[in-house]
Amino acid sequence: MAGNASLAKQAQIRLFSYIQRIAPLLGRDRAWRILEDLVSEKRIRWLESQQIRPGNPVEEAYRLFYLVYLGLDPGDVEVVEKTPRRLVVRWSNPCPTLEACRTLGLDTRYVCKNVYEGSTQAFMRRIHRNLRFSRNYDAIRPHSDYCEETIELA
Repeated sequence: MAGNASLAKQAQIRLFSYIQRIAPLLGRDRAWRILEDLVSEKRIRWLESQQIRPGNPVEEAYRLFYLVYLGLDPGDVEVVEKTPRRLVVRWSNPCPTLEACRTLGLDTRYVCKNVYEGSTQAFMRRIHRNLRFSRNYDAIRPHSDYCEETIELA
């Protein structure tokens, strides 16, 4: 497992390095948004191959996104709030995005907002059209001890 984490980190560093190289040509925001589009497409293609279980869409989104798609360890999460319509979690898992940002001197608040928030929202909306994903950018690593995220049924 440690080898996979190292490979993921190295891949993320290469990818973010490429984005930094094309940013002067396309504009910073546009370059990162292109990556967001690619991540969204990948996530949606993957989700289309999955069976979405009937029942609570918030719980199903948590299961599919965090546990199955990302393969995160439930031992790395603190559930802050859990209702049938809202789930607030704090993750302390190993994260290749965090490590790549540290290595390249990038701000996780910018990268996660511009690449991974929209793509995660697209993923959630495919599970249920009224699901909303958000991230607390005051509670995101390395500026905090954890990354706090919310899934809610609007």
